[in-house]
Amino acid sequence: MRDERIHGSRLIPPALVSLLVFSLCGSADAQDAVTAIRAARVIDGVGSEAIDDGVVVVRGAEIVAVGSADDVSIPDGADVVDLPGHTLLPGLIDSHDHPTLRPDSLELQPMIDQRMAPGEEQMLRAIRNMRISLLGGTTTVRVTGESSGIDFRLARAIQDGVIPGPRIIAAGMPIVATSPGAGPLWPTDGVESIRRRIRENVLGGARFTKMYLSDTSPTTTILSREEVCAAVDESHRLGIPITSHVVGNWGVSIRVALECGVDAFEHVRPITDDIIDLFVEHESHLNITPLIFIAGGIRWSPEMWRRLDNEMTSVEEWIDFNRATIQEARRNNPMGETEDRPQDVFDIAEAGAVDFTPGIRPYQARLLEAHRRGVPISHGTDTLHGTLLLNIEFLVEGGFTPMEAIQATTRVAANGLGLGMGDRIGTLEPGKLADIISVEGDPLTEIRDLAKVRFIMIEGRRLDPLSFH
Repeated sequence: MRDERIHGSRLIPPALVSLLVFSLCGSADAQDAVTAIRAARVIDGVGSEAIDDGVVVVRGAEIVAVGSADDVSIPDGADVVDLPGHTLLPGLIDSHDHPTLRPDSLELQPMIDQRMAPGEEQMLRAIRNMRISLLGGTTTVRVTGESSGIDFRLARAIQDGVIPGPRIIAAGMPIVATSPGAGPLWPTDGVESIRRRIRENVLGGARFTKMYLSDTSPTTTILSREEVCAAVDESHRLGIPITSHVVGNWGVSIRVALECGVDAFEHVRPITDDIIDLFVEHESHLNITPLIFIAGGIRWSPEMWRRLDNEMTSVEEWIDFNRATIQEARRNNPMGETEDRPQDVFDIAEAGAVDFTPGIRPYQARLLEAHRRGVPISHGTDTLHGTLLLNIEFLVEGGFTPMEAIQATTRVAANGLGLGMGDRIGTLEPGKLADIISVEGDPLTEIRDLAKVRFIMIEGRRLDPLSFH
């Protein structure tokens, strides 16, 4: 990777920064500490079957052995953690979230107000939201756009141990055209403005670029082709991947982004046979946010968030609450199960003419077809913090096996992060970082057991003693 200089300052490639952080964390004593975790089974994220009577041995921040109790020797003096009846698996990866947001409606202005609130107010929400995500078994969060460097500061605070939370992969401020949906937040118009935004983000700590694209007609998208290609060129020149929000009636945003070399795609509408062909041809990664657009499924309200903070006692209760509200909304809107409808999220008047929300069952069928064709699919909560399990259930309902849905949230997601992260996280293998969770029960038999998170480890450090409040 080339040594780039910006404004006379040496720019360390983000991939190298991440490896330095990973390799330098912890004291010498912590690096030598050995923990052996024994459980009824291990899902390593690699194989198609669980390892019965499994053991994972951790030294310092890394995994040194994985296998059955008959095949793995536990070193003398190791701290042994016995988890009978549990399943060990890699820490979950939320591939699309915005930690500072707590939507209290499906209207645009309240979202803008939260984005423009004082930084300390935004950070308070982010700290609580990331605690919930962590306790739900999420050990890495890919943050797809925040204001004013909040995600960079959040990432550093978690890495330094100032606050508990999942590892943060931050993008900084996204690339957004002036439009009704952007409001006064992040307009980035013109090639030079886009290049400058990406350079500033990388200097601040960005590990990838996030861009917003939406169809404006059957032949155009909200950013020009020149602007899209410039964003890709600048990101790749600086050694980071680029992902794009791509939605609309016609798929022109997807086509332009693919032709310009965008690495990964968020939300993704439409998914047709032709679009799947393009993803296969370009070997591109598809990242979905399946629950955020279910009509009436998430009853955003201040009361909902107040209950989370003051009445609920566990993430499992929070997941159950959201599952029940989504199920009720789907029962009350049977047409939404099978029929597309004009996009109405955030009440943007122009959205219904150029974008749509797909019927749930056809959408699940298209995702399954893409998966069977070899398109890598991961997913994120997109502000429904701590409920990654509900996405997994959505995939299983749509025909993914439980193992395939879990791997979409671990190995596939890690590879989709870019920067070589798939070599460090996402599976339980020797030499990888010890991001490990356990759930009580067997999620390959009952997928809802994934809500029963009982053990959490990030880089060899246990975080499950953390209280809910």
